[in-house]
Amino acid sequence: MKIAYLSRSCFPSTAANSVNVMKMCEAFTALGHDVLLIGKFAGNNSSDLFDFYRVKKRFRLKAIPSLDGSATDVLYVVYSIWEARKFKPDLAYGRSLESCFGTAILGIPTAYEIHTKPRTLLKRVLLKRLVAMSSFKSLVAISQGLASYLNREGFVAGEKLCVAHDGADPEDFDASVPAGFEDKARYFQVRFSELPPNRLQVGYVGSLYYGKGMEIISRIVHLCPWANFHIVGGSEKEIAFWKEKCAENSIPPNLVFYGFMPHALISYICSFLDVALLPAQPFIANVSGNIDEIWYVSPLKLFEYMAAGLPIVASDLESLNEVIEPGVTGLLVPHDDPLAWRDALSFLRDHPEWRAKLGHNAREALVNRFSWKRRAEKILSGLKW
Repeated sequence: MKIAYLSRSCFPSTAANSVNVMKMCEAFTALGHDVLLIGKFAGNNSSDLFDFYRVKKRFRLKAIPSLDGSATDVLYVVYSIWEARKFKPDLAYGRSLESCFGTAILGIPTAYEIHTKPRTLLKRVLLKRLVAMSSFKSLVAISQGLASYLNREGFVAGEKLCVAHDGADPEDFDASVPAGFEDKARYFQVRFSELPPNRLQVGYVGSLYYGKGMEIISRIVHLCPWANFHIVGGSEKEIAFWKEKCAENSIPPNLVFYGFMPHALISYICSFLDVALLPAQPFIANVSGNIDEIWYVSPLKLFEYMAAGLPIVASDLESLNEVIEPGVTGLLVPHDDPLAWRDALSFLRDHPEWRAKLGHNAREALVNRFSWKRRAEKILSGLKW
């Protein structure tokens, strides 16, 4: 089958949405499909882009111009639809509502993947009209919470609705350093060694936007002097903000910020950690600056932690409960109780057998249910032809 992937991401990017798109294109091709990724690409060396995301070069890229440098303006959407039509796909699939609407109007079988509630009246109207078209085949929701909302609000009936959480590739998590990333790996190793040894190594990998979890980490770092906290991600401005928040009289000696690290190094970084944190709050900011409600998101970092076989301590929130089985694949604690987070970390410090058990079970769940290939299989099998 020929699949045109209609992206609204810019590549390469520090945003998790670009990882999702690249990994899904790779997964579709692994199932034997011919994939064209339509997007906004910087640079001319596609090999560098595939290496950046640790993705096999199995699918083609089509760069689309835009007026403002984004992957959302009118020129970009029109060109995306045009290029999809030229490709003559059996399926147009994507995360751009406007582009998917256009391919469906042209009669191309179309599936749309949705990660947030439609925020504007225009998006609500477009979505309702899209799902009503005969060429529309599936609405793929990132979480059960979001799917329930879409069903409840009358956007789509159950037979055209598919729930597919984010994912990760278990084979990526082998602790090796991909060629071309040796300098970044050395930088991480040097910074890691600056902290006192023989402590519980606790890590957070992800963005530092409001609600992602630094609110709680900034409080528990002082409660756990027997642990080192490694924060991977964030811009210089965000890091400066959280350093100030974390400091009482000075930056805690058991805390280090690494800034953004290439996605290709995530498995290497995770190999240094004993425990992974996912301290999401009920309301979180996304890459666009909008505020999302945690009940309908599916954090990519959760599945990468699982693929790495790390024991996870996460907020006891609805969307995380969809994936984490408490006491089996992770520990869930109240999102706003620093003492509960301290106690969970203290328990894992004192019980290495539990760390091993939780990490093993999490990886098994990832392999069996949440790999990118499993996700692609589920999505394609749910299409209503």
